[in-house]
Amino acid sequence: MQVPVEDKVALREIHDTVRQYYELINSAFTFYPTGTSADVFHMGLNNFTGMLEDCKVITAKLACQLSLQP
Repeated sequence: MQVPVEDKVALREIHDTVRQYYELINSAFTFYPTGTSADVFHMGLNNFTGMLEDCKVITAKLACQLSLQP
């Protein structure tokens, strides 16, 4: 099964973007998970929400509202 050209282009763009911002991404995933775990491959919900708040992606009020939804 061949991968569609559009998917290959999208994957290349994702790869290039992650590579461009690798140091920043690596720093975030090194800093935030350390509050509850030494495993850099997992991030607790509180740490993830804190990172989103710090990056102004989500507000604390919206995070609380979303966590209350079933």
